[in-house]
Amino acid sequence: MADIESVLSFLPTLTHLQLMSEDRLLDTRLFDGSCWENFIRAKLPLLNKFEFYFSRIAITDPDCITVESVIASFRTSFWLEIKHWIVKCHHECGKYYPKYHLYSIPIIQDNFNCPEQRSMIRHSASNTADNDATLIVNAHRLSVDLSQIVGQAISDKANATMPYVFPNVTELKIVINEKWSASLGKHLYKIVTLWNLGTLWLDFQCECMSTVNLSVEMNTLLKLASNIRSLRISCNKSERMKMVTFNAICLTLPHHIKRLDADIMHVADAKTLLEQAQHLKSVTFRTIDPWYFAHEIDLWLWQMKRNTVVYQVDAIRLRRYDDFESNNAIHLWLGKDVNQQSSSSHSHKRIKLC
Repeated sequence: MADIESVLSFLPTLTHLQLMSEDRLLDTRLFDGSCWENFIRAKLPLLNKFEFYFSRIAITDPDCITVESVIASFRTSFWLEIKHWIVKCHHECGKYYPKYHLYSIPIIQDNFNCPEQRSMIRHSASNTADNDATLIVNAHRLSVDLSQIVGQAISDKANATMPYVFPNVTELKIVINEKWSASLGKHLYKIVTLWNLGTLWLDFQCECMSTVNLSVEMNTLLKLASNIRSLRISCNKSERMKMVTFNAICLTLPHHIKRLDADIMHVADAKTLLEQAQHLKSVTFRTIDPWYFAHEIDLWLWQMKRNTVVYQVDAIRLRRYDDFESNNAIHLWLGKDVNQQSSSSHSHKRIKLC
């Protein structure tokens, strides 16, 4: 706290302050609303926006902080009536040890895993009366587990509690385990501003048994999120899911998708995709033998007189040929003009070995 105070003391005209810190032994004074109030009154009189997120381990001695003791110091007229700053504190049952988190609302975190982070919360309190109000999270990258988020939505409805909302997310990862949920777009629409999305990653963790038409569901989702330009699909070694996603998603891509990253095992499938989706500007094929892929695709594109200039191969030596390493990939940049093509050489082609 002393270091922060010494720096901020030289900024008396500061109007917007954002602080983030996570340390096992973080200074407890950062969790003291009275300390912050006195310092801001004395040194930062013009401050009108204060965003912060502090985390520390929960020590079990008798004098340790508690959720209620922390939040009580933020319930003064300075925080609520003068500054109108909403603050929340929660106790989390972490993987290795419990933690306390103190943060302003909206929450500032670049990366957010939902509902994993939410499910670990054991107790929370706000400096306002409405502790169950919707929590706005200003995250840019969000990861959601499909089965959990649908189940959580049902639980929230039953318990009359409000979920998180993520209005500024631009990169969304959806983890799909047991099955694809019907009306996924409607579930996501409740928590994410879909038209802000630029990147979508579908991570199929296992054999997904879908009771819905995956092609129709994806078409609906991509219509709602019409600003998505980059799509990644990973299938975790499942041959069946590679085939399903190839036919249901890869071959039906809307024209606003310009970049595709997918597990494609067969050269014939890659050729079919490139032939049908000529609006793509770049493609990454993750495959067992990217060098063979590169040779075959490069030859085919030349025969088809497609203007592709650069490809890059990333390869890791495998113990067995049937092993699969997701970092084994061929990256294609498509649609370059003739002048760019003539100025490019094989020096752009490189391999990573480890």
